[in-house]
Amino acid sequence: MTSTRPDETEPDRKSVAPLVQIRALPRHEFGRLEPLWLALHEHHVRISPTLAGMPARSTRESWARRRARYIQWASDPDTFVLIAEANDQLVGYAFVTVASGYCSWNSGERQAQLETLSVAPSIRGQGVGERLLAAVRERLTKAGIESITLAAACANDGAHRFYERHGFRRAEIVFVAATAQPDLRARAQNVSRRRFA
Repeated sequence: MTSTRPDETEPDRKSVAPLVQIRALPRHEFGRLEPLWLALHEHHVRISPTLAGMPARSTRESWARRRARYIQWASDPDTFVLIAEANDQLVGYAFVTVASGYCSWNSGERQAQLETLSVAPSIRGQGVGERLLAAVRERLTKAGIESITLAAACANDGAHRFYERHGFRRAEIVFVAATAQPDLRARAQNVSRRRFA
């Protein structure tokens, strides 16, 4: 699942977006993303304590797994990370991978996936997410990539509104289930209980 937590509009806050510098983040600096990933993880857990019955991971495990995935994705030369900095502080980032386009629909030969868009909680609603998204689109356009996808948790209504305002449309639904069929899992638990009773 893609992890997204862009900013939401809060008109009474002064925008820091004009003060933000956007630049690429080299792989050896991925550790700098941890605080923003953890803020995003906290947001995910707050809006959806479980995901299709799966409990949330600890913050430590969440970052370890995400960092490992970032490193794996970064082995592809088309993958990139853009960061937003204000006053030398990291305030947001976008992590983007590129793969083949859809087989059934003409999305271009290559298609981007916005894996993560995270903005520091203290400045959400001030245009940083918009600046990052615009920079991602500009870079993809220059690379000849015609489409970008992302996924957001069903409960993340703020993210849904943000992306829809920026031209994204709902296109797919992801279903999640345990691999064991529910009745088989219950039977297995009953057998296990009888064995140890």
